[in-house]
Amino acid sequence: MKKNSPIARFRNISIARKLYFTVGIMALLIAIELMTLLFAINTLSSVRTLVGAEGLWSKAQKDATLSLEKYGVSHDEKDYQAYQNYLRVNLGDRKARLELLKKAPDLDVARDGFLEGRFHPDDIDGTIHLVRRFHSISYIAHAIALWSKGDTLISQLQSVGYDLHGEIKAAAPSPERIKGLLRQIDVTNDQLTEIEDGFSAVLGAGSRWLTGLILRLLFGIVLTVEISGLSLTIFVSRDISKGLNEIIRTAGKIATGEFDIRAKRFSNDEIGILASSFNDMTDKLEQNIGALKHQEQELIQAEQERSKVMYDLVERNKDLEQFSYIVSHNLRAPVANILGVAEVIQHSSITKEEEAMMMSEMFNSVRKLDDIIRDLNYTLQIKNQVNEKKDLVKFADLVADIKVSISTMLKHEEVVIITDFAKLDGMLVIKSYLYSIFYNLISNSIKYHRPGVGPVIEIRSSNTGDKPGLTFKDNGMGIDLEKYGSDIFGLYRRFHFHIDGKGMGLYMVKTQVELIGGKIAVSSEVNHGTEFTISFA
Repeated sequence: MKKNSPIARFRNISIARKLYFTVGIMALLIAIELMTLLFAINTLSSVRTLVGAEGLWSKAQKDATLSLEKYGVSHDEKDYQAYQNYLRVNLGDRKARLELLKKAPDLDVARDGFLEGRFHPDDIDGTIHLVRRFHSISYIAHAIALWSKGDTLISQLQSVGYDLHGEIKAAAPSPERIKGLLRQIDVTNDQLTEIEDGFSAVLGAGSRWLTGLILRLLFGIVLTVEISGLSLTIFVSRDISKGLNEIIRTAGKIATGEFDIRAKRFSNDEIGILASSFNDMTDKLEQNIGALKHQEQELIQAEQERSKVMYDLVERNKDLEQFSYIVSHNLRAPVANILGVAEVIQHSSITKEEEAMMMSEMFNSVRKLDDIIRDLNYTLQIKNQVNEKKDLVKFADLVADIKVSISTMLKHEEVVIITDFAKLDGMLVIKSYLYSIFYNLISNSIKYHRPGVGPVIEIRSSNTGDKPGLTFKDNGMGIDLEKYGSDIFGLYRRFHFHIDGKGMGLYMVKTQVELIGGKIAVSSEVNHGTEFTISFA
């Protein structure tokens, strides 16, 4: 293949430009397809308009003829006026036709003619384009010729009508003359009927021909779009695959120790540049294989250390966010309260009762501050106990122990606990963590049960694909996840403020689940209960 051939030049441009070119060609062909479709719809709509207009034209002619014949019998001027009114439709269409057949037609005159012919305003421009663009097509030309013959007969009808009107208005109208004119009207009417039928037949045949032509044209364009797009896609993808397969083949050989092999370069695009770079890399690799292996080992170790550091940083960042929240929200309030009370006591004259009340308030703030600090210490202590000894813990025994510890609560709230540990009855884990997880989830289900509805708690185990799991499901108040979903496991996050609580339980559950290598998810609906799903790796 010549280096300067179009295919060779196309092969050597960048992959991005190849893709842009392919997309551009496809977009152009699709645009042509859409334009053709729009043209087809408009053209067929215009043909339909002409067919409909023929009906209006024919009806107007028949009504005009009938009114004129009636006038010949009744001699009533109203019938003659009706005849002239009906004839305006035919005369308007004739005005439009005559104007459109001129070399430089006045389109406003043509539009006025079609409006007089009772065309819908929205259909006029399409009809004008149809007559001007396709007047040389046999079907349209034949239809226009019939239209012209019809207009000639309309002129004859006008002439006979004029003569009839003159005869009737004469001082001594001749009955024989009137009968003769009425016979001429009948003959003209029959001729017009024949032309009208021919006009409809020609337009019907033209419409069918045009529909078939447009369908074939659209099919051809669609086929062209598909073939062009497929061909370009195959050409580009084969070029890319060819270069990539060569690099992959070379890489496979090098992986087996054949460091003298080099990748062939088939083009000057990114794949060709990649092949050259790959060969340069192979040259250096061949010269420095020993050092590279040593560096690779160092990189692996560095990556492992980096991953560990990144994980530690992420966890520490989460802790810092929680502690920042506590400092900015939970610690600030009691500290501010203490400072405020101290300021009042120091600089104000207060009674003993007021001083005692303020001291009591300060004590409550100090106690709240102490509770928060204790919570933080407990959280840190939990995380520092991750190396605690693991034991084989049976789930049923764990639930039994918890039932004993909260027996009064279970009896008072009439709690029903349903367990199913058939698929997995226990696991090797830090017992204190798992106990805390079970305890918090069970006690939360009891605490946030719906008023008047006995708490029902279902605890089940699973072991899908050697991955143990647990589910805790209740029929309690539920949580609005759309509103609180992002904060559900946050420290000091609460969602039912009419019930006492700190907002630590779910935070501790998530922390302990993750410390023993698991993940926890929640699904809930207000007044329909909550389900926690714990999965272990």
